[in-house]
Amino acid sequence: MEVDEQIDDELYNRQRYVLGDAAMSKMSKSDVLVAGVSGLGVEIAKNIALAGVRSITLQDTVAASNMDLSTNFFLSEADVSAGRNRAEACAPRLAELNPYVKIKTETAKPFAELPLAYFDQFAVVVLVGQPLEVQQRVDAHCRENKVGFLACSVHGLMAYAFADLGDSFIVYDTDGEECKELLIGGVTQASGAIVKALPYERHFFEAGDMVRFKEVGGMQDLNSGVYEVTAVPNPNSFAINADTSKMPAHTNGGIVVQVKKQVTMSFDPLSESLKKPKLLMYDTAKPDAPAALHCALLACDRLAATRGGRGPAPWDREDADAAVALARQFNAELKLFTETPELLSLVRTVAQTWAGAFQPLAAFLGGVVAQEALKAVTGKFSPLQQWLYADFAEVAPLERDSPQCRPDGSRYDAQRVCVGGATLDKLLQAKCFMVGAGAIGCEMLKNLVLMGVSAGANGHITVTDPDLIEKSNLNRQFLFRPSDLQKPKSTTAAKAALAMNPAAKITAVLDKMEPASETKYPDAFYGSLDAVVNALDNVNARMYMDARCLANERPLLESGTLGTKGHVQCIVPHITESYASQRDPDTHDVPLCTIHSFPNNMDHCIQVPAFFHLTKTRPVAAVGP
Repeated sequence: MEVDEQIDDELYNRQRYVLGDAAMSKMSKSDVLVAGVSGLGVEIAKNIALAGVRSITLQDTVAASNMDLSTNFFLSEADVSAGRNRAEACAPRLAELNPYVKIKTETAKPFAELPLAYFDQFAVVVLVGQPLEVQQRVDAHCRENKVGFLACSVHGLMAYAFADLGDSFIVYDTDGEECKELLIGGVTQASGAIVKALPYERHFFEAGDMVRFKEVGGMQDLNSGVYEVTAVPNPNSFAINADTSKMPAHTNGGIVVQVKKQVTMSFDPLSESLKKPKLLMYDTAKPDAPAALHCALLACDRLAATRGGRGPAPWDREDADAAVALARQFNAELKLFTETPELLSLVRTVAQTWAGAFQPLAAFLGGVVAQEALKAVTGKFSPLQQWLYADFAEVAPLERDSPQCRPDGSRYDAQRVCVGGATLDKLLQAKCFMVGAGAIGCEMLKNLVLMGVSAGANGHITVTDPDLIEKSNLNRQFLFRPSDLQKPKSTTAAKAALAMNPAAKITAVLDKMEPASETKYPDAFYGSLDAVVNALDNVNARMYMDARCLANERPLLESGTLGTKGHVQCIVPHITESYASQRDPDTHDVPLCTIHSFPNNMDHCIQVPAFFHLTKTRPVAAVGP
């Protein structure tokens, strides 16, 4: 396919490598509506803007308040004092993220008063924090008019997302993985041929996969068709639906290549799905929690509908009792879960924290829903089927029904409702060391300052990263702007984070963490910390930081990404294993963010020409005369 001239390869090259030109082209021609510019709404809009759709419309009629400041990173205390509309205040700041994305606002009418025909102009409609009655009405219209529909919200320590992409949504690539290839060791002559890999090799194919063959010697007719993997008798061989009994015998060579197949998916309308929800298990340790959370949502929404939109008050005993009673009524009707004291306590916690918003949940769900919106636009990757519920009930305060859990007029009110004053004070006084200020580092630094980490008298954050900002970083590192090119990542990220919470205390340095830096960062430095946050892009640095934290008995939050995959590991001294205790299975993927203009190891030298062949570009710096 010809490269779309509108795709800025210098900006999008790494995303383009993962998504492909077809998906990028669809995104550049798509318009998205985000209705509700809460902390969750701005997270969704930020992620979609970085990805590169044609336009995003922000719909909101609510004025900024203190309850927004611990989740909405584009609102300031000045916006609250001025009573600025959330959409109008956030729009110019979102527009800075991507010059190719037009940011619009719709603030004239409350969302419920917008005519249904208004939604027809969008490829995807994302509703944030809207009542279920309004969601059902909009969803029915979007289904009828082939508009993707997503609904989501964060209420205290509970969050949910719902997806409805219609009766026949086509997924062109279910997993985004590169097609597997395998050298053939042999093919049997049989009505259901058995394909063997080379000795001691694994094939990684599964039943239902589609494959084709090339360069097969002897059995050349096999090269002209597409076949289905019908069975996998062992890791070294698999069966296909091909009759090779009358073909010449396989003599030598050959390659089997996976073929991607389209999948048509059907979604239930919201009105039906509320009664018979398809629930994704978020936490395998709490398999029944999604069903209980669904009933909690129905109960609290019903309670709000009968009281002019006001849901359960923070840590109000009577409101919590009413919500639990309603949830039990819904469960008796829908028969979704077996009631236990633990699950009913979870429902009560949802009601008690309903008025708040836990920032880590907003960040998490904002990434998920933004990705679902891009799936709806591109048909790339399998979409959510259909409900995702998540909760962080474990961080709720043990001492409940206390004044320390109620708002006190500060910028942390939404978080105080969720975790209580005692935990909030610990966060304010926390001392953290963050290593890396790239894509993960920008997100983590934003999360930390919004939660109030380091904002107390004794709190402090040290962030280090020796790298400078490049244009390709702007596609996923949202604390940076075009005017920041070739500036240090750490100092630029710290400056942007301080704009989100001026009370935070951040020291930015450019040090590389390695044995040579131990004179500057001795054991006494690590001993003074409450936590270390890794935001690194290479295993050697992770191993080093893991060893330093292990020696000094400091908690380590480890995370990383690789293409469309990611990992998180919480390492707590004397409780969990360390990062070095396990080794990840070997992978053929190479983190693109580690490839330099002049590749200096074997994997990178192989990956660079493959990358530029895919994007049909030629790097001047990486190619000799």
